[in-house]
Amino acid sequence: MSETLEQMRQRPGMPVPTDPVEAANMAIDLAEKATPGPWNACRNGECPCKAVWFADHPIAEVTSGEWGDSYPAIRHIEGNGMSGTTVESYIKLTTYGSVNEEVAAANARLIAFARTALPLLAREVLRLRSAESERRPQ
Repeated sequence: MSETLEQMRQRPGMPVPTDPVEAANMAIDLAEKATPGPWNACRNGECPCKAVWFADHPIAEVTSGEWGDSYPAIRHIEGNGMSGTTVESYIKLTTYGSVNEEVAAANARLIAFARTALPLLAREVLRLRSAESERRPQ
């Protein structure tokens, strides 16, 4: 079940704008503070790494496949120990879900695309709103 907009607003973290002008201003502010663009999805999102890159460093890694919490654990295995067993350490994953490869590739492309497109679209929203307000009779 997906969250409603009201539920998203109540979550801690990034505020969810309710007004197009507010959203446009937030988008421009975020873009000005972030690593400059353009960003690129590694091999257009088809690379198994699912990384989003700036010219010389990674920006983000998109989740694909199973995801969840991982932590170190130990297990007994047959071996040369005193009781005929020994222990080995491994990383255990508690899986909460999975993201299929096609969706993950599309997510990587969207993140890379949004870095350039979002500030352009936001500036256009502000320009159109400004032009609209100038045409209104006082």
